[in-house]
Amino acid sequence: MADRNIAGQVRLIEVLVSLTIIVVAIILVGQITRPPGTPRVRSETKLIKLGYNLLNYLAEKGVFEEIIESGDGWEERMKILIQSHLPYGVVFNLTIYNFSKTFSTEPTLEKLNEYPISNIDDISLAKTVVSIKYSYVCTRTKINGSIIIFNLQLGYRG
Repeated sequence: MADRNIAGQVRLIEVLVSLTIIVVAIILVGQITRPPGTPRVRSETKLIKLGYNLLNYLAEKGVFEEIIESGDGWEERMKILIQSHLPYGVVFNLTIYNFSKTFSTEPTLEKLNEYPISNIDDISLAKTVVSIKYSYVCTRTKINGSIIIFNLQLGYRG
């Protein structure tokens, strides 16, 4: 009978030690890994890198010329494209300009998009807003040689 009591007590101690190890492991994993969207992830540097990487990727693929030349409603297509390449919780506002300069005139910026290319009404309502300027020389289509300036504003949804 005494052997049974000791075996039962040993089993109880084993269970308590196992539970302690499991709880400590869960707490440590929670401290090491953070879910997306925590303040540590939401930095200006990450937004800037995200913006430049996105614009550079789309430029390399020749997407800008195809969309801008596609005719009516191109702003909505650009909005959908940009939205699909950004992570959840990131808001944006994109303004596109055509840069022109001749020998006899001053440099001018002509806004190309008539409608907003944005997934937020007012970008100033977002948290941690950064502005990225990206220039691109068109080389693939009938607007060959045009210099396009992209002003992309990125932020985190409030």
